[in-house]
Amino acid sequence: MAATGIGGPAAPVASQEGLPKAAFFDLDGTLSAFDASAPIDPVAMRCCAPPTEEVAQAVRKMVAAGNLAFVCTGRARCNLHPGVLELPWSGMVTLYGGHVTLGDEVLRDVPFTQAQLEALVGAVAAADGDALFVGDERCFQMGGGVPLLGSWPEARDVGDAMRLLDGATIGKVFLDFATGELIQAAPVAESLLYMPGLGHSEPWSEYCPAGNDKMVGIEAVLSALDGHVGTTYGFGDSDLDLPMIRRCDVGVAMGNASDGLKAEASFVAGDVRSSGVAGALADLGLLG
Repeated sequence: MAATGIGGPAAPVASQEGLPKAAFFDLDGTLSAFDASAPIDPVAMRCCAPPTEEVAQAVRKMVAAGNLAFVCTGRARCNLHPGVLELPWSGMVTLYGGHVTLGDEVLRDVPFTQAQLEALVGAVAAADGDALFVGDERCFQMGGGVPLLGSWPEARDVGDAMRLLDGATIGKVFLDFATGELIQAAPVAESLLYMPGLGHSEPWSEYCPAGNDKMVGIEAVLSALDGHVGTTYGFGDSDLDLPMIRRCDVGVAMGNASDGLKAEASFVAGDVRSSGVAGALADLGLLG
C-alpha cells in the first residue's frame, strides 16, 4: 500500500534578527485563482492562473525589502504562467517537493524511476483510465487527461510515452479517482505517495515518488541556506499544504483554505480572490 499522506510536524528553524525572512507560496488557491466563469481554453489551462497585479507587486516589494520568496507547489515549472515566472523568486519547490532550486542551483530532483513510470503507464492503459503525467519540462496525457489541467500530447502505451518524453522525466501523475484506487492494489504503489484528492473537490487522485512533499522541499532550501535565514512563512489553501505550514515558523491559511489547514495555521489571510496574499504580507510586516 502506498503511503497516503500529509507529512508530520517538524520543529521549525528558530528565527534570527537581522537575517532575511523567507516565504513559501502555494500557487492555485493561494497566489492565484482561475476565473470559474471564463470559457475553458485547453491550451491556456496548461498553466496556473497569473496572480493579480496587487499580489505581484507585494511579492516584488517583499523581495526588494531584502527577504526571500519561493514558489512551493505541486505543479511543475512548465505549468507556471509567465506572470508567475517573471516574479523575483529566490528559488522554487515544484512537483510537490520532487524538484527544488535555490537560484540557478538544483538542490533536489527526485522523479519517478523508469520502472515506476512504466508501471504507472501500463496500469492506466490497462484500466482504460484518464491521467496526466507531469514533469518540469514535459507533460503527456492518457485517455481524456485531466480537462481542468489542460490538453497535452497523448500517449496510448509505454512506447508512446517514452517517445513523447525523449529523455525528460516525470515527477507526478494525476488520475481519475477510480484508476487511482486501482493502482493502490498494484506492486508499484509500495514506492509511491498517494494523495486521494486531499483538500479538493475534483474527481482525481495524485501519485508522486514516496518521500516527496512540500516539507522535504523546504528542508532542502533551508539546508542550503545553512542558517542564513530568519523567520519562515508558508502560505497555502489546501490540506496538501499542511507539510509546508508545519515546517515553517508561521503558517498562513488563505481565507478560502480548508478547515484542516486553518486549524493548524497561525494566521488567516484574506480570500485569494481579494488578493489575500498582498494583505497578509503587509500585515506580517514583510514589505519593509
